[in-house]
Amino acid sequence: GLPEAVAGADRLDLVMLPGVEVTTFRGHTVVLGIWRVPEWRDLETRGMDALAADVHADGGVVCVSHPTALGSPVCSGCTWSWPVQPASVDLWEVFSAPRPNVDVSLAVWKQRLKAGGYVGPIAAGDVHSVAAAARHKTATYVYARDRSQPGVLEALRERRIFASAGPRLDLWLQNLDGGVALAGSRVGPGDWTPHLSEPGVVREVQLADGKTRCVYAERYDPQGRLEAVSAPIWISTTH
Repeated sequence: GLPEAVAGADRLDLVMLPGVEVTTFRGHTVVLGIWRVPEWRDLETRGMDALAADVHADGGVVCVSHPTALGSPVCSGCTWSWPVQPASVDLWEVFSAPRPNVDVSLAVWKQRLKAGGYVGPIAAGDVHSVAAAARHKTATYVYARDRSQPGVLEALRERRIFASAGPRLDLWLQNLDGGVALAGSRVGPGDWTPHLSEPGVVREVQLADGKTRCVYAERYDPQGRLEAVSAPIWISTTH
């Protein structure tokens, strides 16, 4: 379907990212930025880390889809159960429309961060009908240097993103020397002060290695439901 997608994107003036969903009985992963289907037939032998390495070698990114969805018999293979190294996963679906369990996906994403994963939160969802396409959806917002396919892919690789049901949630850090770090950045030790563009809560996760911490932002609606989450900024705690 990629040739049709390219033609449609050109006609509608959209930035189209090539990719494919790798659907397995241990979970689904969307890989973006590649133009071919990665080898999946021997996954039970090679493992998901090997597939991720192939995708990264081609310049793509790996996203875990609806990681806490209900599995069999509701949706066979929908729950993520692959053993995978933290470095293999680039993006993690916190919002997975139309599926609920946002709080569970958020909690598992935090576990990935604590384990040392350099992984950004995204919003995504399946659209299988005109009615589904018309519904309001959460989205992934990227800080791209330019409006182009390479620009968007670079932003995803660098985790310069936030996921939101609507409101902006810009997070940045500033130190006493005037240095600024944006979402997705990795910085050295220092007296970093967090700032938000909109009201929200800044959270901190101490990584298991004892050498790094990360901060990210959450925003909740009046009913207490998560409506936005930013990618973290990783801060080294050792010189």
